[in-house]
Amino acid sequence: MAREIATVIKQARYQLQDEDASNYRYADERLVETLNMALLDIWRLRSDLFLAVDWTLAEYTVANLIDNTELPIDDTYFSTVVKLIVGYVQLENDSVTPDGKAATMLGIARTELQGVA
Repeated sequence: MAREIATVIKQARYQLQDEDASNYRYADERLVETLNMALLDIWRLRSDLFLAVDWTLAEYTVANLIDNTELPIDDTYFSTVVKLIVGYVQLENDSVTPDGKAATMLGIARTELQGVA
């Protein structure tokens, strides 16, 4: 059973220390856009992971946070998707987080996708 889009965003918020719903630093729209970007990155590196959805890649919106939409790839790559989201968000926000942490997150996620130990 695949994890839901909402679960991915919730975990990314946890990693970004952005869990105060009354005062989010990152809008849901921004995190979902970043999820779409992460999935495109995964598609580029490992399109075979999308076999279960007939090689298609949807573009998600905030509405998918409430309608129980599942990630289109296996749970094995859940943490990889989270790392990509967190890395991209941190890369954009380099005034708060040094680039090194963002680059590290993105590098780890890409290594996981390529299966390099």
